[in-house]
Amino acid sequence: MMRVRTTLPGYLAAVAELPVSTSPTAESAGSLVVLPGRRGWTDAVARAAADGAAVVVVDEPGWAAVADLDALLRLDVPVVLSRSRLRADVADDARRTERAALVVGSCAAAPRVLAEVVRDAVGWIRTLGDAPVSAVSARGAEHGGIALLDVGGTPATLAVTALDPTARPRTRVTALGVERSDVETTPDGTTVTVSSESGARLLPARFEDAPRLALRRALAAGGAHADDVALFRADVVVADALVGGQGRLPAS
Repeated sequence: MMRVRTTLPGYLAAVAELPVSTSPTAESAGSLVVLPGRRGWTDAVARAAADGAAVVVVDEPGWAAVADLDALLRLDVPVVLSRSRLRADVADDARRTERAALVVGSCAAAPRVLAEVVRDAVGWIRTLGDAPVSAVSARGAEHGGIALLDVGGTPATLAVTALDPTARPRTRVTALGVERSDVETTPDGTTVTVSSESGARLLPARFEDAPRLALRRALAAGGAHADDVALFRADVVVADALVGGQGRLPAS
């Protein structure tokens, strides 16, 4: 049984739902420590590791510098990241059996969260393209722009739109090939549709709460590193190249 230290309500509920494998604790040493992903979360992970945490979960990781993520990769503690716009189980479901010939994405969000939405859109392009993503060029205007990307040799585009400050973020990524995969993400969840010559099918929805999924993944990580931070870092590098700290693409 793994002891879990957290004050986040969703994770406290998840611990109660997993009584055979988890139990609550106030101690970090030897425990699974859950941290909120607010600004400075990378420093909080480092402190938890120094306090002897066995594994760390970060809920909704926000902005982080690449140098700080590099420091996390050097820690001898598994770090699991819970990203609601890029859930690990939905990403596994959406992975394609054949390489795409083209990947087209779009995302829109309020300026204060646009960089994070772009980061997760890049993650979906990486997932559907099944390869690392790199930025080729970007052209921006006052309220958005478009970027040309490369996904392991496959061309991709990402259109970015800055919305009203109260608007809800949304993302759509389409991979085209023998089959077509469409991913749509909103605050209400993510849907994945796969189309072929035989028709279109909507993949079954995942109903497990994100905190419970994160805890199960952390328990499965055991003493080995999960690759969440490395993949997150890759998405951040591309998002920084596109929108940086300004939350918009460079003006043309």
